[in-house]
Amino acid sequence: MRWARLRAPRRALEGNAARDFDALLEGRQFSLAVVDGVTEAMTTQGMEIISNSDVAAWIRMLPKRVARLADAAVVCIDHVTKASESRGRYAIGGQHKLAGTTGAAYKFTMVQPLYRPVGAEPVLGVVDITVIKDRPAFLRRHTLNDQAGSLHFEACADGSLTAQFVPPGESGPAAQLVTEILDFVAVYDGVSFRRIDDEIDGRSERIRQALKWMLSAERQWLQVEKSGRSHLHSITTAGRNELAERKPNGRDT
Repeated sequence: MRWARLRAPRRALEGNAARDFDALLEGRQFSLAVVDGVTEAMTTQGMEIISNSDVAAWIRMLPKRVARLADAAVVCIDHVTKASESRGRYAIGGQHKLAGTTGAAYKFTMVQPLYRPVGAEPVLGVVDITVIKDRPAFLRRHTLNDQAGSLHFEACADGSLTAQFVPPGESGPAAQLVTEILDFVAVYDGVSFRRIDDEIDGRSERIRQALKWMLSAERQWLQVEKSGRSHLHSITTAGRNELAERKPNGRDT
């Protein structure tokens, strides 16, 4: 391939395999190298992901080796723990994964899942990008509370996929999320936040931000009334008009 080269090693990077790999790096020009993913790469080498000494050895053996021999930027894709309550600032395994990063570390958080459309209407997926580490100190000045922005994906029925990067603070909540909330509140008048949060897909923080956005004086698509410890949400005339524009003839737009 002219623009990309895929390597999927099934054995440890040592002996002849290491020499062949070094020859590949030195014999071609690369601008970007992607390691997908860290756990599989380390276990192929017989290393433990929870061992900081193994993590340090692996970083020297692969990412730094590629950067040195190919003079390329190296991106390592890793995963966080599934349990959000035990999730820290760095990926699953040893803390040195973050400490050993010489450039920047980002966290990608799914806000709205992307999937293949069932009917003719497109599906919107949203992923938030957060800066976790900025060793050269060039990135955080472009963030908003460490938020680097978000990726908006649209999957269409014809199989096409479009992607857009949205800088922090330059967009409201995802359009599909707003439409789903308006539609739900229109049906269940006087609904509490807890029930909205239970019934609507998306993180609680994003749903809360979307509600606040729709309650703002600029829009007033919803109104809220306090009842005991609950806040009950109702749709306004302006909100029904907005919903009608978003769903003409009862269909999402």
